[in-house]
Amino acid sequence: MSKYVQLAGERFRYHPYWDLRSLLDVLSDPLEVYAGWSAFGMEITPELMQERMDNYLLKLLENV
Repeated sequence: MSKYVQLAGERFRYHPYWDLRSLLDVLSDPLEVYAGWSAFGMEITPELMQERMDNYLLKLLENV
């Protein structure tokens, strides 16, 4: 459980709309890999990002 959820208590109500909205915002532009990731030893390709976004979308749709 995130700290935000702990602090918000009963006032917080999760709704998948906001996760879907965020994903659509990211996908509205061509995927670009942040060049700084390689400085941290992370080899992230546009194909890997696409695969992760696809998996994330499928997971979100399971919750709708």
